[in-house]
Amino acid sequence: MSPIFQAKAAENLYIGELRRREEIEDELAKAREELEAAKSQRDMALEELRVVLDQKLLLEKRVQKSDAMENDLEDKIISALDLLRNYKKQ
Repeated sequence: MSPIFQAKAAENLYIGELRRREEIEDELAKAREELEAAKSQRDMALEELRVVLDQKLLLEKRVQKSDAMENDLEDKIISALDLLRNYKKQ
């Protein structure tokens, strides 16, 4: 094998390796972009979940307050009816 042929063969191998390296680096860059996009979507979903959970808690507190008001009003109506009945008896 002549030195020129060996040099050409080595050069071709080198060029092939460079191409493979560029392809792998491109794939890696795309994978990193996809990962960053996925992280961004995750972060947005977590923020939306936090907002929804906060809203749920607020609504649950409102329901409890409404239930308490309902019970209080029922008690007042019963008390008013009792007073009305006592008044009618007199």
